[in-house]
Amino acid sequence: MRTTVKQLAESSLKLRRLSLETADEEEYMGEAGLVTAEYAVGIVTAVAFAGLLLAIIKSDSVRQILFGIIQNALSVAG
Repeated sequence: MRTTVKQLAESSLKLRRLSLETADEEEYMGEAGLVTAEYAVGIVTAVAFAGLLLAIIKSDSVRQILFGIIQNALSVAG
């Protein structure tokens, strides 16, 4: 069987496309858990921030300030 230049070029092109597809799949597989890790970091940060806000709001000085604001708002409205 005699191989022509055109057949060699087509085969080379097919192999190149296949290698690029394989490289893309390998790159994608390397990042498979990345989104999950980013969500985990975001959730931990949000929970820590919520805990900090809760501690601040539960303090007596902040509670008195908020109570004063609410009383003023109710006295203006009523």
